[in-house]
This record gives sequence, structure tokens and C-alpha cells, in this order.
Amino acid sequence: MVIDAAGRPRTVEAVRDGGRCVSLTPFAVPDPERSVDVEVYGVRTDPAMLDTPARRVEDGHPALRIARVLPFEEAPRAHALPEAGGTRGKIVLTPGS
Repeated sequence: MVIDAAGRPRTVEAVRDGGRCVSLTPFAVPDPERSVDVEVYGVRTDPAMLDTPARRVEDGHPALRIARVLPFEEAPRAHALPEAGGTRGKIVLTPGS
């Protein structure tokens, strides 16, 4: 059995014949092959459902307290900051520098 939480459909290649591949990413599901059973679990986003909260945030309600914005490459640091204490607000990770 393989559990793919990264969206890498080729992980099905690591499953033996007759095994099971569980995908936690419904946007990248492997094709069943070699009698491998493929199961999919995950959450599908609904842009219409997210529209109202997104507009509220854009309008400043609720106000978001952002302590620091860091690139993805600094994810370990982003985890360490709140653990060290003294951080007020959210740590936001963004792609790129």
C-alpha cells in the first residue's frame, strides 16, 4: 500500500500487483494499473463558497494580524518562531523570495 499525500500519481508504480494506492489529493489521482486498487480521499474546494469569506478579508473584516511573511524555503523557521514564543499574529509562507 502507498498513501500519496503529495499529489504524485506515479507513486502507484511503487505498489505491488494487487495492492492499494490511496491518494489524498483529488486533483492528481493515479490511473489504476496492474490490478492496483486506487482510492481517493480529499477535499474539493468550491470557489463560490470561498467568495464571501475572501471578500470579507479584503474589506478588513476580520482584521488579520500577520507577524511575518516568509518564503516557502524558510518553512522550518516559520515553525520555530511561534514555538520560541513572543510571536503575535500569523506566519505566512509564500512562494518565491
